[in-house]
Amino acid sequence: MGSLTGGPDAVVLADTVSQTDVDLAVEAGADVLLHHTVGNADRLPSGAAGLVVDADTSRDMHDAIGRLAATEAYLGAGHPFFELLPVISSPLGVWRAREIARFSRVRQVGFCEDAFIRAIGGAVDGGVDPCFYARGRVVTEALVAGAQPVCRAERLSSSMLFNAGYRGFLIDDPVLIDLTNDVLTPSAEDVAYAEQVRDAFMEGVAGGTAAVRLGQRMIDVPVYKAALGVLEWADACAARESTKRVPRQNHSM
Repeated sequence: MGSLTGGPDAVVLADTVSQTDVDLAVEAGADVLLHHTVGNADRLPSGAAGLVVDADTSRDMHDAIGRLAATEAYLGAGHPFFELLPVISSPLGVWRAREIARFSRVRQVGFCEDAFIRAIGGAVDGGVDPCFYARGRVVTEALVAGAQPVCRAERLSSSMLFNAGYRGFLIDDPVLIDLTNDVLTPSAEDVAYAEQVRDAFMEGVAGGTAAVRLGQRMIDVPVYKAALGVLEWADACAARESTKRVPRQNHSM
């Protein structure tokens, strides 16, 4: 109940979840993802929005899509209904991140950093980050494919992971939901400053220059584009929070 009422963007339920639990999650206004093994995907109830899968190669993705297509046919869906959220946790998955991220059903690509560290037999020692390369590759390939990079990691703070490029987190403790949402949402101060940058730059362009001064800082094209990015992200966060306040009325096919 803490997860359902804490304002998450999605809730991942265990594979033993009952339809009553699914209905409860829907009533709470959450987008529901059921976490099943691929072999059980054909038993996903119609209330599910997608499937979370461990993925190392495109073959894993094709297998999952085949299961989902069979489920959709059984439920009478006239078009692809379920999404896939692949979670990469191995060196092979990192190496194949591009092919995993480019499937049409994928809107998010997950990376489990702790599992990856275990897979390579590594450890965090003296500040050395064993996920430095792998994280960058997964994040980059997800963004290039138009997907949102998300992660599960217990070692680093949400703010550090946000700065590394992640735009979503898989968390186990509902107490962390508000903190995570705060980290992912631009502050009012950030938005106000971005608006000042945008307005100052546009005034400069209207006056025939692409570089203007705002306080002690010079505003040019890269700074202007960064400000637009902050404003776009703030708008996206506001829109997402708005949809979470409106319960989904019907998940039937």
